[in-house]
Amino acid sequence: MNDATPALIKLPAAMLDHFGGVGKTTGDTPFALQLDCNSAVTISLRVDGAEPLSARGHGVLRNDATDDRAQGIGVQLLYHRQPVALNHEMTLGSASAGRFILQLTARYYQTRPRITAGQVSAVATYTLHYD
Repeated sequence: MNDATPALIKLPAAMLDHFGGVGKTTGDTPFALQLDCNSAVTISLRVDGAEPLSARGHGVLRNDATDDRAQGIGVQLLYHRQPVALNHEMTLGSASAGRFILQLTARYYQTRPRITAGQVSAVATYTLHYD
């Protein structure tokens, strides 16, 4: 995916027994944002999305599936194996002219003690700042 292309990140199917309590995760799925830089820049990233109240501060997007929605499950975003702070800007560092690839991971995250099977869908919007 690049900075002008929307993308669908498909996580693998997960079984209820893959979860074991609030904060448990499964289905790690790496993906990348590819940037083409004309000159050396400092890059910042902001990821916006709806967080479930039960998982604020853990980089978890709310499950917005409309049909047959799983309960107690969200989608967590990671950068360098750490949760992405949603709705906040973070500095990624400097990039030289050329291609810069931002490696991220999405995975299921248990948000409540009781979970049910069903569909999981989450939406995030990312904004990149070049200085």
